[in-house]
Amino acid sequence: NNPGGATLGGTSTVAAVAGVATFSTLSLDKPGTGYTLTASSGTLTSATSAAFDVTQPSTLKRWIAAAGGSWDVGANWSGGVVPGATDTAAIDLAGTYTVTLASPVTVARVVVGGGATGTQTLAIPTSQALTLSDSLLVRTNGVVSMSGNVTAGAVAIYGQMQWNEGALVANVGVSAAGRIDVLGTTART
Repeated sequence: NNPGGATLGGTSTVAAVAGVATFSTLSLDKPGTGYTLTASSGTLTSATSAAFDVTQPSTLKRWIAAAGGSWDVGANWSGGVVPGATDTAAIDLAGTYTVTLASPVTVARVVVGGGATGTQTLAIPTSQALTLSDSLLVRTNGVVSMSGNVTAGAVAIYGQMQWNEGALVANVGVSAAGRIDVLGTTART
């Protein structure tokens, strides 16, 4: 049962030890009530877990403005507060829209994309900077349009990064389905 429309992360295939399979790295990326997991293997009888809930951590701020808008407006975020230095900012509301940085931003982590429909875009204008103490995750239907600077421990791209100008300071990984489009003629570092 997947009431929150979550994506299952972690290692979903493990070997049984003494008849017990332990899935210690599984995770769900969205809150919801009444999740269940089902384990199966070949001809063995499948097993379904008891229902459980996934709650939103207090440090997770989700974008809630379907029309897009400015990152700097508290009303655009869950809890009515702009994400701070220790928060994870998730721009994953279904729909096609753009969230634009209006001032330099420092947060722990940003997730762009993952909405059930549409394309979620984070725009970083030339005069702005995004600084992350942890990472930037660009999911398959996410786009980061970068003209300003991005500094992060890591950047994982499963969607698209449009690198117009600015500096990208991070360890970058691009999946087979992801891409970085280097646009314009300005040198990139």
